[in-house]
Amino acid sequence: MPVGADIEGGHAAGPAGIGDTVRAVLAAGAVGVTIEDGSYEPGGEPPQAAEQTQRSAAGREAAGAEGGPLFVDARVDT
Repeated sequence: MPVGADIEGGHAAGPAGIGDTVRAVLAAGAVGVTIEDGSYEPGGEPPQAAEQTQRSAAGREAAGAEGGPLFVDARVDT
């Protein structure tokens, strides 16, 4: 059964760290991730649209580099 992981805001302060998180999730056997728009820093501001796009793209690029498929659910909480 395919499993997705809710990785919150990617458990990273920026796009490069999100790539690391996605690689770890894939290594654990998941095939999808939910990347939310929350801030990694407690009390921090949510990322702007351009940064959120970069964060989601970093996850896709990491999956591509690992050679595996990845479903990305890019989520916005308002």
